[in-house]
Amino acid sequence: MTQEKETRFASFGAKYLRFLAPAVCSEFSASKWNVCGVTVLPCPDGGVTLFATNGRITLMARDKNGSCSPDGMRISIPEAAFNACVPPAPHKLQWEGVFCDIEGSIPDYAVPDTVLALDVCLIVMPKGQPEGTEENYGGALFSCRLDREYCWNDDTYTIADAYPWHSAISHWMNATESVLGLSESQKNIGVGPGTIPTLGQAMECFPDSVWSVQRLPSDALMLLPNNRDDLMIFVAMASVPTESPIPTWLDGAAK
Repeated sequence: MTQEKETRFASFGAKYLRFLAPAVCSEFSASKWNVCGVTVLPCPDGGVTLFATNGRITLMARDKNGSCSPDGMRISIPEAAFNACVPPAPHKLQWEGVFCDIEGSIPDYAVPDTVLALDVCLIVMPKGQPEGTEENYGGALFSCRLDREYCWNDDTYTIADAYPWHSAISHWMNATESVLGLSESQKNIGVGPGTIPTLGQAMECFPDSVWSVQRLPSDALMLLPNNRDDLMIFVAMASVPTESPIPTWLDGAAK
C-alpha cells in the first residue's frame, strides 16, 4: 500500500518574493541544496516567515497575512516567477516640463499581489481580474509545476522540506565566548564583492526605507529598515586580519 504524501501549501505577498530574489542563485543552489530556494515557515507571532540565502547574505521577511502548512516548505523558484512579482511602471504624462504618473493607469489585473504554492503548483496571482471575469475563473501572472524530487536546477522546480532557520538565527544572535573574542579583535568590517550588489537589489524593493546596520556578537551584520518591522538582512562578514591603512593622498585631499 502506497502512503500518500502530505499536501503542503503556502501563501504570501508577491512583494516579499521580489525582496528575496537577489539572494536566490542557481550556482549556490547546486552546492547547497539543503538551504537553497525560498523557505516558508509558520511564524509564532502569526503569518509566515520567509528565508533565502546566497551563502553570504540571508534575506528574511515576515508576512503577517501569510499562511502555510504546519511544517512549512522550501521551493526552488524559476526566474520568471520573480519577474512576475515586479509591478509594471505607471504611464506618465509630461506637464510643464515635469513627468507625472497617471493615477489608475495600471489595472489591478496587472499588479502582482499573492504567491501561492499548493502542493506541486506555484502561482503568482494579480490584485484583481479583468471586468466580466467569472468568479473562480481568473487568470494568473505566472504558474508552473513543482516536482517532489530533490532536483535543484534551472529545469526542474522543486518542493522540499523546510530548512530549520531558527537554529541559524539563534547562532547569529547568541555568540559563544570564542566567537566573541574573535569579534573583539576584528575592528574592521569586511565585505566581499558579491555582497554590496545583493544588498542594493534587495533594498531597492522598498525605496522609502533607510536601513540601520548593527554588528552582532556572532561576527555578522544585521540590517533593519527604519519604517517597517517585516524585513531583515543578515550579512556574513569577511575576515579582515589587519587594519587597512588610510592612504596618504586622502589626507592631502582633505586639506
